[in-house]
Amino acid sequence: EKPAHRLNVNHLFFKSITTEEQAYWLGFIAADGNVSGTSLKLMLQEKDVNHLYKFKSSIQSGHKIRISEKYHRAEFGLRSEHIIDDLQLYGIVENKSLIFNPNMDNIPENLHRHFWRGMIDGDGYISKNRPVITLCGTYETISKFSDYSWNLFRCSYAIYCPNSGKNHFRISIQGQNAKMLITNLYRYSSMYLNRKLEIAKEYFI
Repeated sequence: EKPAHRLNVNHLFFKSITTEEQAYWLGFIAADGNVSGTSLKLMLQEKDVNHLYKFKSSIQSGHKIRISEKYHRAEFGLRSEHIIDDLQLYGIVENKSLIFNPNMDNIPENLHRHFWRGMIDGDGYISKNRPVITLCGTYETISKFSDYSWNLFRCSYAIYCPNSGKNHFRISIQGQNAKMLITNLYRYSSMYLNRKLEIAKEYFI
């Protein structure tokens, strides 16, 4: 196997966000990615390994996906100074979990829904039992998601701070508002986490 830095990858994938695919993966990495030095890692439950193959295909990567049967995890990693530098322009930096502030100005407005779907797939939740959609993140992230929801549908929502003193918040939208938002985020989309789309379809209006 060639050294990781020599393996094929589209180093310019995040240079300019102009497609659904780019916006979606930007949101998903913002939620679930880990940046360290020139490295990017994604680690998911083993049952979601197909999602890593989607990402690998999107960025035209020759890097391997590794499975930990002991921990039932699937992991994908790569090294690329270009990708890491470009991710920083959108607020995706090392130790981002408590400081992430999405830079939406660099993402065309018509692609915002794909970015937020990526975030929901990474750090969100759609209930199987009743129409509820939830996203966890920094106050800055949750504020911008609530603005997106409000501007679309005047959605009412509740924001919680489960860990007092930490920049970790949760927004929850329920009922008809949730159905409208889920429909907006997931209908007519080509990039998504398969199991979340299956739940989302139940609420399309």
